[in-house]
Amino acid sequence: WKIFADVLYKCLGSNMYTNPQEALKELKQEGTVKEYQTQFEALSTRVTGLIEQWLVSFFVAGLNDYLKCQLRLAKPPTYHEEVALAFLHEQNYVALQQSLKQSSVISSFPTPPKTKPPYKQFTAAELRERHRLGLCYYCDEKYNPSHDC
Repeated sequence: WKIFADVLYKCLGSNMYTNPQEALKELKQEGTVKEYQTQFEALSTRVTGLIEQWLVSFFVAGLNDYLKCQLRLAKPPTYHEEVALAFLHEQNYVALQQSLKQSSVISSFPTPPKTKPPYKQFTAAELRERHRLGLCYYCDEKYNPSHDC
C-alpha cells in the first residue's frame, strides 16, 4: 500500500485532494505558451468528463491578455487548433516586441533637424535677377533640384 501511495503521490502531485477542475480553471499563463500548455494538460488529464468546448474555454481563459484577445477573435473550434494558434500569436508578439526594441534603439539618437539659412527679403527686381541667374533664394549658390544649402 505504501508503494502504491508513493506512486500515486508522484503521478498526481503534492496534493491529491485538490480539485483538478478548479485548479484548471484558475491556472494562468506565467511563461511561454509551451510551459502553460504543459501545465494545462497535466491538470486536464486529471479532470473526467470535460467536453472539448470547456477545455478550449479554460485554456483561453488562462492565457495572457494579448493571446486571450487574439484567440477569442479567431474562435478556433478545437483545443489543438487553439494551442497551435496560441503558438503562432506568441511568435508574432515576440517578433513584434524585438522589432520595436530595435527601432527604439535606432531612434533613441535623434538626428538634429536640418536648419536652412534664414530666408532673405528680396525686392521684386532682386528676385527676378536671382531667378534669371539661377541662384538659390537662401544662399548665393546655383540652384538645382538636388541643391542643399
